[in-house]
Amino acid sequence: MHIRQNIDTMSDASIAKYQSAITRAVTINDNRGYRHFAGMHGWSQNLCKHHVMLFLPWHRAYLYMFEPSLRDIAGDVALPWWDWSSADSHEHGLPEAFTSSQGGLASAPVPLDPQTLQAVQQQVPWALDLGGAVPRTIRDPDPAGSLPMAAAVEDVLDAPTYADFTTRLEDIHDGIHGWFKGTMSIVPFAAFDPIFWAHHTMIDRPWYKWQMRHPGVGVPAEIANSALEGFPLTVPQVLDIATLGYDYATGVVS
Repeated sequence: MHIRQNIDTMSDASIAKYQSAITRAVTINDNRGYRHFAGMHGWSQNLCKHHVMLFLPWHRAYLYMFEPSLRDIAGDVALPWWDWSSADSHEHGLPEAFTSSQGGLASAPVPLDPQTLQAVQQQVPWALDLGGAVPRTIRDPDPAGSLPMAAAVEDVLDAPTYADFTTRLEDIHDGIHGWFKGTMSIVPFAAFDPIFWAHHTMIDRPWYKWQMRHPGVGVPAEIANSALEGFPLTVPQVLDIATLGYDYATGVVS
């Protein structure tokens, strides 16, 4: 069982190990590497599901498939979550692990073919750092105090149906992407920013908590047996995180 932790409570050694895994994954150019997984979200494969009932299952599968690729590279690591609803985040903004230029989590290269690069330069030049030989992710976040409050997440957990819950949680999710501006606000490139994974782990965690709070409430029949595009998984196979072999650390505020 692999335990996902709040990055604000992780030891320096655990953070360094995760940073090393991401840094090394960036150097791998086949389907084990960072470029492959980040590209699945939009730029090279455009498989991600948004504003549909598959939003949560698809992204859970996405995180689940990315995680063992990191373990193959760096040993026993798990994706941390960034609790953007915490008091600390509202005071300081991004955790230091994601801002230190020495850590490997502040930025990542975004290899682009010439045609895509030209389109970026013309349409969204503010979304990437275009000053080097290879574009890199960039952030220009809004004030930390404008992040969603813990009460907003708690309110969503009271949603009586899956459809209501996923719609309301995705609204919060969208707002966080927009809060970053830069790379995270552009779907085709968002997953290249290393903090993407910590944001989406934070989205997966409330779904798990909602499932525990509403044990008799399932997903809608329309997706009950759906395949999850890009992965050898179906919706039923991702509904139980214990079956997937991970859990979320307890003993933190939210």
